[in-house]
Amino acid sequence: MKTLFIFSILTYSFAFGQDSEATGLAGDNLDLYAVLDLFENSKSLEDFEEELNKEKNGINNLDLNNDGSVDYIMVIDYQDSLNHAITLRVPVSENELQDVAVIEIEETGEEITQLQIIGDEELYGENYIIEPKGAADGDIVNVYRWRPIRHIYGPRYVVWVSPWRWGHYPHWHRPWKPVGWSVYHKRHYKLHGHYRRAHVRRCVHAHTHYKKHHSHSNWFHENHHKNTSINSEGGGKIKQTGNPKVVKDKGGHVSGGSTQKSKKPARRGSTGTQTNQTKRERRQHKRPGGTIKNNSSNRTKSQPSKRGGRR
Repeated sequence: MKTLFIFSILTYSFAFGQDSEATGLAGDNLDLYAVLDLFENSKSLEDFEEELNKEKNGINNLDLNNDGSVDYIMVIDYQDSLNHAITLRVPVSENELQDVAVIEIEETGEEITQLQIIGDEELYGENYIIEPKGAADGDIVNVYRWRPIRHIYGPRYVVWVSPWRWGHYPHWHRPWKPVGWSVYHKRHYKLHGHYRRAHVRRCVHAHTHYKKHHSHSNWFHENHHKNTSINSEGGGKIKQTGNPKVVKDKGGHVSGGSTQKSKKPARRGSTGTQTNQTKRERRQHKRPGGTIKNNSSNRTKSQPSKRGGRR
């Protein structure tokens, strides 16, 4: 019995070990297993967005622009007939948005609906797909009975588009500081048993429609990966070495990152001594007798001229 118990513990640890380790990417701070669990238990998309951005739920731990506060995640539904691409999007700055993940939903038959949540490649790497776990491997779970699914397929549903934007958030929203990955991970790893990683995209039509609306931040792409270092001890906290300010010129081009300091002018010194001596010689007046009149006759040859450059 004791052997069986130890074997079960080892099996459990191995099963969740691969999905429980930090990847070193920004997506470590938004557990998609926890996001999917929150979605399953939400009343509507509006309720889902509100609960996703509350500190007490401890799900959102993203700080993509590294300003020291957890980002607000907007929820937007891109509907195409019976297909939905519910997008999770973060305002990185006043000018740029970055998609975090998308919940893709398709109705494949009468009261038959399938669902997957896919992490954006910038934050999670390629093909990071989570779906409900069936009774057996490969089983596709029908999520039609989930409350938010019945809501978006109901006759009174109005397509949800988050009304909030950079600098304008709901009155109940209070930004908070992100926690280390080790602390964040302990909150949600137990939910990994209810969902699973998938390697096949099931909602093809919803995904095709979503790609038309995908939002990508140039600043996040150029700076978050090139100029960041992962603090594994702190749990995947991002350290930004560039300048997160994003500026658009009249042509709409974005410039960001660390700025170069202008070069200081060369000092007038050793490099300019010979030139200064030549100028002094030109100022001197040569008398008919061939002797040179020096304006400072009492100065010895070893004394530097006051009119020359610094040494």
